[in-house]
Amino acid sequence: MKHKLARAMEVIAKHEEKERNELFSDLPSRYMFLANFGPVSGIKQEQVISFFQKQDGFERVITPRNNRPYLVLQFSTPETASSCHAKLHTTTVDEWSDKVILLFYAKSAPAQDESYKSIPGLILIPDFITPEQELHIYQQIQSSEPSFELLNLRSVKHWGYKFNYHTNHVDPGKIEQLPPFSDEIIESVMQLGKVESRPDQLTVNVYEPGAGIPSHVETHSDFEDGVISLSLLSQTVMNFKHPDGESFEVLLPPRSLLIMTKEARFLWSHGIPARKTDLIDGALVERKKRVSLTFRKVCHFLGSQSLKRLNYFSLSSQSIFLQLPLPRPMRLLALNSSRYKRT
Repeated sequence: MKHKLARAMEVIAKHEEKERNELFSDLPSRYMFLANFGPVSGIKQEQVISFFQKQDGFERVITPRNNRPYLVLQFSTPETASSCHAKLHTTTVDEWSDKVILLFYAKSAPAQDESYKSIPGLILIPDFITPEQELHIYQQIQSSEPSFELLNLRSVKHWGYKFNYHTNHVDPGKIEQLPPFSDEIIESVMQLGKVESRPDQLTVNVYEPGAGIPSHVETHSDFEDGVISLSLLSQTVMNFKHPDGESFEVLLPPRSLLIMTKEARFLWSHGIPARKTDLIDGALVERKKRVSLTFRKVCHFLGSQSLKRLNYFSLSSQSIFLQLPLPRPMRLLALNSSRYKRT
């Protein structure tokens, strides 16, 4: 056991790139490393939470960055952490094939996983609006025309142009003008300098608890680069997935702004799993009603946007590229070109 304890501490220190005396505390603290229980352990984080929720003072599980082979447990006080340590350290868990629990006091909480920031063109801005603005926008949505269209457990309404969910394309011809409450949002977004074209289409989704939206890429031929999403009322977890299988979960807090450009817009799919709880900051959180405002710029000239898309792909990605819902001329171009290099 002594060798196993030393090896576990060595692995944690290597991943954290710190000396042991910088990481581990001899005295009880609110935080404890749980060795050999990372994403590759085969044990779901929900199972870990369910197990440790039986311990007094347990608050949450913290997931370190980059899928490291350990977790961090947070307790309300050093005393409650010490009680858990005394009870469970070096014991085995039957339902986890007699896996040994190894607990080490941490001097502080490690940095959490923000690896989604490696997705080119993905920007998340917390607290983009104030709670007062949030309430005003929500009230304006509820009282404004047009009426909502019901889709499963979510309701949808469109301004500017209507997106047709049967054809997966924008219907020709403008409908309702963008509502007045959207002007200030769009102005604030454009001042960031992250989106080239001013949006002329708005879709509002109201998600009831348990609702989601299938993983998708915004239709290439209908919308230009730059998709903007503002979350109201409550948080959710959005999944991003690359065609090669790489994936990330991104927490969208209420009042946060999500901007998707470049690869995040054209290559990575995004979706919200249909479920009633999310794993947020190491705790299971029940979903509440959430409203999202998605702003886009309708693509009136296919050619310019088609050329822009080609910048995000490489020879090694051609098979992926050909699977995307692109116009036939672009698919033929992909077959004959050797210029696509994903960087």
